[in-house]
Amino acid sequence: KTLFMAVLPGATLVAAVGLIDDRQGLPARFRMLVHLIAAILALWSLNGFAPISLGTFKLHMGPFGYVFGLLFITWLLNLYNFMDGEMEISLEP
Repeated sequence: KTLFMAVLPGATLVAAVGLIDDRQGLPARFRMLVHLIAAILALWSLNGFAPISLGTFKLHMGPFGYVFGLLFITWLLNLYNFMDGEMEISLEP
């Protein structure tokens, strides 16, 4: 399975919820739940967080990799969602 195919279901879900949120607004809790679901889908499709290579040494994170990956992906999705324009700043006086 390619990386693209692994993240496509979650990315589609996040994009759809983002579009609905832009059009009519959605509660932050609902968006957060969708981001968590998208992260779970990606981790499940990829069989967890990939090992981290440190030179010739590979760090396999095991079950901790799922927790770390879930938190990391959800944080990143929320970071991009925050930067997407939740706050509108008017430059007109």
